[in-house]
Amino acid sequence: MRDFGKDLKIGFRSIRRQWRVSSVVIVTLALGIGVNAVIFSFVNAVLLNPLPFPEADRLLRLTSMRGGEQGEISLRDVEDLKQRSGIFVDIAVHGQGNGGYNLSGQGRPEEIPALLCSRNLFAVLGVEPTLGGVWPEEGDRLRNHSVVLSYDLWKRTWGGDPAVLERVLTLDGADLYRVYGVAPPGLDYPMGMRLYRSIAFRDLDWEDRSQRIYTGLARIRPGVTIEQVRSELSRVANDLAGEHPDSNAGLRFAATPLREVYVGEARPFLLLLTGASAFVLAIACANVAAVILARSLGEGRKTAIRSALGASRWRIVRMWLAEGILLGTGGGLLAVLLATGGVGLLRALLVDLPHWMVIRVDLNVLAATAAASIVCGLVTTLTPALQASRVALVSSLGGGSRGSSERRWASRSTLVVAQVAVTMVLLVGAGLMVRSFQALQSEDLGFRQESILTFRVNLGWRSYPPGDKRVNYFKTLLERLQALPAVEEVASNSNPPMGGITDRPGVTLEGQSRMEQQTNPYVNRKYVSPSYFRLAQVGLVRGRTFEPSDALETQPVTVVSHSAAEALWPDGDVLGKRLKLEVPGLNVIWLEVIGIVEDVQQDRVGGEPGLDVYVSVYQLPNLNAFVMMRTHIDPELLVSQADEVALGIDPDQSTWQYRSMQGRVDDSLWQQRLAGALVSSFAVLAALLAAVGIYGVLAYEVRKRSREIGIRLALGAERSSISAHVMRDASLLVALGLAVGLPLALALSQSIRSLLFEISSIDAASYLAALILIALAALAATCGPAWRASRIDPAVVLKDG
Repeated sequence: MRDFGKDLKIGFRSIRRQWRVSSVVIVTLALGIGVNAVIFSFVNAVLLNPLPFPEADRLLRLTSMRGGEQGEISLRDVEDLKQRSGIFVDIAVHGQGNGGYNLSGQGRPEEIPALLCSRNLFAVLGVEPTLGGVWPEEGDRLRNHSVVLSYDLWKRTWGGDPAVLERVLTLDGADLYRVYGVAPPGLDYPMGMRLYRSIAFRDLDWEDRSQRIYTGLARIRPGVTIEQVRSELSRVANDLAGEHPDSNAGLRFAATPLREVYVGEARPFLLLLTGASAFVLAIACANVAAVILARSLGEGRKTAIRSALGASRWRIVRMWLAEGILLGTGGGLLAVLLATGGVGLLRALLVDLPHWMVIRVDLNVLAATAAASIVCGLVTTLTPALQASRVALVSSLGGGSRGSSERRWASRSTLVVAQVAVTMVLLVGAGLMVRSFQALQSEDLGFRQESILTFRVNLGWRSYPPGDKRVNYFKTLLERLQALPAVEEVASNSNPPMGGITDRPGVTLEGQSRMEQQTNPYVNRKYVSPSYFRLAQVGLVRGRTFEPSDALETQPVTVVSHSAAEALWPDGDVLGKRLKLEVPGLNVIWLEVIGIVEDVQQDRVGGEPGLDVYVSVYQLPNLNAFVMMRTHIDPELLVSQADEVALGIDPDQSTWQYRSMQGRVDDSLWQQRLAGALVSSFAVLAALLAAVGIYGVLAYEVRKRSREIGIRLALGAERSSISAHVMRDASLLVALGLAVGLPLALALSQSIRSLLFEISSIDAASYLAALILIALAALAATCGPAWRASRIDPAVVLKDG
């Protein structure tokens, strides 16, 4: 250990003595390590950090599938799964968390995101209330208004007062909601919930198999695999389909690990970014190794003297490795600073994540960065160390040989070829991602997204019972917003594209048998105002859309999307057909199809269009809506005016989630935007590093061969031929790198083709752009050494020699 300390001192003196070269090495390592630290901070937060629940790997989300579409499950489904399977410890149920309650009596009205859930939700998650408890068991079966507050809401609104227990809150204009407890700090399930309320409206809900409006959350027994769960779900579904064909024929249950619910679509993007950042680090290490190798060969005489004075081969290697550790440590410290700033900048590209997915440079990232720094320092000095330890004493003291010079050229050239190959891979990957992102941005979504402000209204059930009062509120709100000077059109939609709402009931068609009805897919239910199709510019295919005359007292009608029409009535005869939606309140109302409209992309850009069924909010009024305002100014400038209009109609009614429609669309593209921006940045950095590598090799070779070049010039060689010779050397390196990189790029393209949108994995434009950028980088790197070689003065070189 004492000897290693001496080696570190020697290494530090060497770094300080050659501080210019050492600075280049440290900065190069910092760039490569910093890039990886940024990406690892994302991977660590999203993929590696455990969910904040005990044994979270045993938590599964349960849903159903019908007609190829995903939907929810009924309370009876959950009871059946509990009774017929021994793989679950317990199963809780909850709603979608799409809405909330309007909290009044505490100052300005505020919308509180709420979740209807069974009392065992907290037990299934493995958490206990911080204060009080949950409602009694009978609260799940009988109509009641029991609630548990989130910790944040309790602290923010009631200052952490324990007396909040047993208090009755006024929510949605009803002073009925009794507080039983306060959830533990940090509980954020499913995401953003601030209030948990008992689930059942009546005991009958637990026996009605058709009321599939809930999601299951299951905790499986230790040792049970996801494959066993899915096999058991399939068995139970088959049994129920045979026993209850009227309600369960064609129904399947689906299980998704809870982590996949949060990060499933992000995983391939993060893995792609991890691979890209590793490539950048490989290029940085290759550059550093080339620099250190050149220095080691230049210090052959010094190494030979040490060997002659008794230094062993291991001691020489150890001194180089000690210097590598110091260089790696310096690069790592600078990388931490770069990563800290980079993480802050990239977080701006993300949409909201659960609070426990904190993307930061934490201890895990620091530990990984420290390990990468040491490894990089050792790897980049290992080859120079072994090369230096093999220096022949007589040869070195005598000035070296042509063989050693050729080996130097081969060693450094190999590294440059590797850099060009990796750069080719990264540039092709970046080109494909950018082209794919451009295709997504230009995709026809089926609706207008520009210059539209959206916000949410969730009317209280007590203040706005079914009927005229709901209709009048929305009519008044839309009329007053329409009167604002900058507003061109106003509409409402309970479930707009990119709104993040889950509302997928089953559907019953007139004239079908019960068995035929069970094959119908789930659909997207949307309550809209008649002006919605005009505002969103959703095209009409056949028939008509809603009109103001479609009112409470007239025949209920519906408009369906083109995909829904094809899925539900494949014979093409749609207008005049009737359907019922399998949700409380609408499962007894026949809706006549009056029109077919174009498909819209519902959940994300590039996704499958939804099977949309539109209902007029003036005919069958709903409590919840997104209000949409088209304007000729910046939509964000209308926020305060819209809020003032809404409060003027009902000062106890809150409005929330103000967001432009363009912003909602952009939010759905955060993964592609992040991947494209980072991979492109990595590719540019890789190209710069490769150019530096080419420059370093050629500059070193010109310096070492300056005497030879001087002799050739003295014997009459043209200066242009000297430059051409250097250019040919560079061209050979680039050609070899491209020959290696092209098949690697093709392999990468195939591996990421599932992430691409309407772009071929062998997209010619991406490959051509990569070739041109590498050629330009190589040309820029070659010009300096070529010009320097052609300007060598034979008289000076031969005199110095």
